[in-house]
Amino acid sequence: MRKLFISLSWVTGLLIFLVILSFLATPGSLKKYESTYLDFSYPLSWEITEFKAKFPGVLATGQIVSEKLFEPFIDNENLIQFNFPVKWLIEQESFPGNEIVKHIQLISPDKKNVCLIQIWHYNKPLRQFINDIKAAPIKGDQVQNFLVTETNIKGRKGYLVEYKHGKVICKEFYFLHQNYVYRISYLYAGSKWTQEQESNFHTILQSIIVKNN
Repeated sequence: MRKLFISLSWVTGLLIFLVILSFLATPGSLKKYESTYLDFSYPLSWEITEFKAKFPGVLATGQIVSEKLFEPFIDNENLIQFNFPVKWLIEQESFPGNEIVKHIQLISPDKKNVCLIQIWHYNKPLRQFINDIKAAPIKGDQVQNFLVTETNIKGRKGYLVEYKHGKVICKEFYFLHQNYVYRISYLYAGSKWTQEQESNFHTILQSIIVKNN
């Protein structure tokens, strides 16, 4: 019976991933600046951009991205914490068995951006997990440019996986903690991966706090 539950959870998890993929388918003169907190003068030819963010988006280079608002999320079992863009819908799913411990999905208002955060109970090497995912029957003929790179993000050694599935661009980061695989997948239904997607993806990755399971 336990094997049946594990098999069902694995298949169900892949089906959820498939559904989301299919579901995703835009000089010399000075002037004065005044605000509630400070005022100063600056060159007339310069421009000022105001940042209004509790958690500003950060690219891999550390560049701050303006007008990106993020807020913290702690799951109801206190297994993981991260920051995500405000106004995005956040949902949690549960599965039979004990293979998929946590499944959280974040969806942008325009439904073109989806981020999946999963925790898997998996006792094989991490690279084997990625190979299993790649070999899974998810219309593999539509998967293009599957690229796996070993990397380190915020002190976590893992793998960055990039590929295109139909019209959806995908970036994923996998890492191990204790006996669990953490999978962060960012899916974008667009023709080109832009600074916005890169900012969102890296901000979520950099903000992750893993609890002891």
